[in-house]
Amino acid sequence: MKINHIGPGLVEVSTDSLSPLSSADSFIKARAIANAASLRDLSVRDAPVSEPFQDVAGLRSNRLLGCLSDKELKELIAVGRWLAFEKCESLSNQTRSVNEILFILAGRAKAEITAARNPNFRVTVDFLGPGDDVGLLSLVDGASHSATVDAMEKVYAIAVPYSYMRMSLDRHPEWYRALAEIAVTRLRSNGNWLQALI
Repeated sequence: MKINHIGPGLVEVSTDSLSPLSSADSFIKARAIANAASLRDLSVRDAPVSEPFQDVAGLRSNRLLGCLSDKELKELIAVGRWLAFEKCESLSNQTRSVNEILFILAGRAKAEITAARNPNFRVTVDFLGPGDDVGLLSLVDGASHSATVDAMEKVYAIAVPYSYMRMSLDRHPEWYRALAEIAVTRLRSNGNWLQALI
């Protein structure tokens, strides 16, 4: 594995002839190095590891992350990117592709869906807080964001690369059960917005 620091918070990683398992391990190590570099030279939206990021226990309340061992959770955190969103800033935008899965550490946000025939008509379908995720269900079908999520106050989150989550899903097929339970829960709890959009 070769790692080159190519710019502010940017690390270029190349691997040669690695097995899938060793590739995953190398990816984890490379992202950890990238995180260390980004703390020295932060981009605009990257946030320093401060008090809101010290308490990651809330991640265990996420149905999928609750399935992880302590080691697996530490690996996921190691490859993640710490983000801070100001009030009214968007964590995701409806129909945009999912490049990272966000897990909220602190703060509140709301998820809204825009009617296809009337862009000015928006319905709030969920309120999110610590332990909730943004973009997780895209791991099943690769679909884009189904809602726009805006911060209601300052929100702190960890963003995990979609590619890493997909790779982890391939290694842990039992995660599909957790994803199915999450999907069913959301369909049942958000069914009321269907009537509003008809």
